[in-house]
Order: sequence, then structure tokens, then C-alpha cells
Amino acid sequence: MTELSFPGALDETDELARIMSAAGLGREACRSKARLFARAASALSITCQSAAAKSSMAFFVPGRIEVLGKHTDYAGGRTMVAAAERGFCIAAIPRDDNEIVVVDAQTGESIVFLADPELRPQVGSWSNYPMTVARRVARNFPGATRGVDIALASDLPPAAGM
Repeated sequence: MTELSFPGALDETDELARIMSAAGLGREACRSKARLFARAASALSITCQSAAAKSSMAFFVPGRIEVLGKHTDYAGGRTMVAAAERGFCIAAIPRDDNEIVVVDAQTGESIVFLADPELRPQVGSWSNYPMTVARRVARNFPGATRGVDIALASDLPPAAGM
């Protein structure tokens, strides 16, 4: 995992693209990711009223191309995967309570739920994924119930399975 330090605001797209390029991401991908980070930061500032006063964290989670071993990794099997330049750009701000707010920066759709080991994800909705992760973290790490405001932006093709 490569960690980059970016002291500026996520809407400073030219500088952010320059830093990502220096870390090895392709030129066009850098521009695209910088725009996605800016979109996520904007969505976060709308969702989280105190976003301007707090320092946000940013993450890029690449899509993956499964060359070999699809659906065997979680059963202990071997896999061969490759990271794609497309993926999720995420802006997040920790909260002081156990509420989790997730907003899709492209559609503006948001969900709100609590970090709780008994959480019941909404089947058939995109919210199923973040809710399932939050429930798993709460079950596996009792006491890890601090909430977060999260905004997601992605350049992955819809339903690509990446």
C-alpha cells in the first residue's frame, strides 16, 4: 500500500494530480482521480456540516481484475488478481458518535445507520455493502463503534464486479 501525504484541500485538483503522478499513477488516471476526490470532498462538505472545520482523510481503493481463483480467496484458496487504475475515491471524516453516513458523490443518495454488531443491512440496495462491512467490523472488533461520514466517487463501470 502506498500512502501519500497531501496537505491541501481535495478540491485542489492540479496539485493532487501532480502528487499522484509522482507516486506512479498514469497521467490521465491522475486527472480523473483528482476530479473524483474533489467530487467526494464536495459531497462530504454538504453531508457533514463541520467538514470545513475538520481534516478529512482520503483513500483510493483500486478495482481488481480477477485473473484466477474468483470466489476462492475467502475460502482459503489461491487467487491471482491485478489492481486496475479505476476504482473508488473516498473522502471521510471521523465522528464522535456511532453514526455512519455514506453518500454516493455521483448521485447524492445517502444512507445513515449505526455501527452496531446487530445491524440489518438493506438487501437489494447499494447500502447493503457498507452496512455489511460496518456490521462485520462491529462484530469482529467490539468497541470499534466510532462513526464516520464517508463520500464515495467511482470510475468503475456499474456492475462490473471489480
